Amino acid sequence: MHEFSEVSSATPRPSSIDGKYYTNYVTENLINGKFYYGAHETFNLRDSYHGSGMALDLAINKYGIDNFKTTIVWFGETQDEMYDLEALVVDKDFIKRKDVYNLVVGERRGNPYVPRTKIVSEETRRKRSLSLMGKTRTEKQKIKFKNINLGRVHSEKSRRNMSIAKRKLCKHLTEEQKEHLRIINIGRKHSEETILKISLAKKGKSNHRKGKKHSEETKEKIRLTNIKTWNEKKKNMDLDTSKASPSELAESVEAFLLEKNDK
Repeated sequence: MHEFSEVSSATPRPSSIDGKYYTNYVTENLINGKFYYGAHETFNLRDSYHGSGMALDLAINKYGIDNFKTTIVWFGETQDEMYDLEALVVDKDFIKRKDVYNLVVGERRGNPYVPRTKIVSEETRRKRSLSLMGKTRTEKQKIKFKNINLGRVHSEKSRRNMSIAKRKLCKHLTEEQKEHLRIINIGRKHSEETILKISLAKKGKSNHRKGKKHSEETKEKIRLTNIKTWNEKKKNMDLDTSKASPSELAESVEAFLLEKNDK
């Protein structure tokens, strides 16, 4: 069974806002010492979640889930706090390390260093294609994938949250990423039903910033402020993410948060 433990100093506590557990955790390979640092929100601390990402998934397939241990190093109050802390730890220096499974920097909204959409190179696509060549899904798998979302209807709240998330995502796209998305959508058209839904949803609404644009000076101020804020947070942690071990990460996180709460 996948080993699960909680850091004794990280007292398990659900959020007073919605009852969820907002956590940062470390999943460590007990054979070679490599580890993954991530963020996870859940109502059940025993949900067997150990992380995500291609490198971690491949390692689990190779060594077996029994040889991995997940440790919660922090409990927070909100989703923002959870992602803030993950982004402070999993930075550009951290993902360059040879002993971690993280492939991209922490997914914190507003972090100027986080690439929001990763464009896969042609070489990577070719390698993936070759690795899957000749493999077919069983009938059971086909039925499972077909029925997984059959009849599922998102609530109004879910649709609204997905819409907000998508709008925020688009704000952080580079010109190269925008061009990539433009190309892959060439020739695609909305159905008449979709066009009608979009029209009804927007009817009577107007954007409060319609016709308004930030000046280049304002954009530069916002960018510099974001960079300064994140650099100050990292300095306060007193943490070298390019070298710290899982236990050192946990200790640094705890010390940072205690100091923050005392202020």
